[in-house]
Amino acid sequence: FPRSIYAKSAIEKLATAIANDRSAGIAAQLSEFADTLHHADVSSRQVLFVALARGALTKGNMSVAAVAAREIQTLSGDTSILAQQARLYSAAANAPTQAAAAALKELRQLSDVAFEPADLDILNAAKAVAAFVDGKKFESEKSETEAQIAELEATNDRSLKLHGDLADTVARVTKAV
Repeated sequence: FPRSIYAKSAIEKLATAIANDRSAGIAAQLSEFADTLHHADVSSRQVLFVALARGALTKGNMSVAAVAAREIQTLSGDTSILAQQARLYSAAANAPTQAAAAALKELRQLSDVAFEPADLDILNAAKAVAAFVDGKKFESEKSETEAQIAELEATNDRSLKLHGDLADTVARVTKAV
């Protein structure tokens, strides 16, 4: 199968079908599926999971992308381009989540890697998404802080008015005496 002229097309179709699957538990099923592929050669599994991670990310299926990234990491060495792709896909899957700040940090560290154009597109898009999500988190914190400052200023204004009213009263009483 790996040397078949139809292999690439079959892998792409399989990856697309899985990436498009939004059913509950697809990530768990994918992990089980990965276990059944242990007999396939490593290269074929790598190609499958790279295609799957890319497809899942472009379709917004982050749970599938995260599982595919873990499988790529398992199949790659620590310094290979596949390991860098695994880091990319994992961070990209976390970009629209509460882990956006950590994802953005990881994505920035990957900026110097010589990725293929498809991966560069994922890197740039994921950085933009993570920055947006992290910025929104910051904006909501900023808005909360601004609201607290406004409340303190209003309290201060009321205190100054009371202080002014008290000073006026003291001045009138002093003048009357």
